[in-house]
Amino acid sequence: PRNVIASDGFYEKKIKITWDIVEPEAVYEVYRSESLAGEKTMITSLGWLESNTIHDVDSTLITTKDYYYWVRAKFRFSGSPTSEFSQPDIGYLKRVASTREERN
Repeated sequence: PRNVIASDGFYEKKIKITWDIVEPEAVYEVYRSESLAGEKTMITSLGWLESNTIHDVDSTLITTKDYYYWVRAKFRFSGSPTSEFSQPDIGYLKRVASTREERN
């Protein structure tokens, strides 16, 4: 999949991830890591025609960290069983100012 986009600080408790649909019958797997070279953890798998958008709402997400996201497709009917990982995109939660910073 191409054009993977993870939101950059738009939400306080979630990161929105979107991508271009490769094939309507594909199943899309979304992966997250805390670093570019880190271990990828699958956060969801979407059945065909469900959506090309997810919201990562994991309660362990931290506002001061960046997260890397990849998407890959599993094809149901074509000869290729699984695509390569997409190019990654970085997403992060809204950076909330501390009470001390708000006073200045």
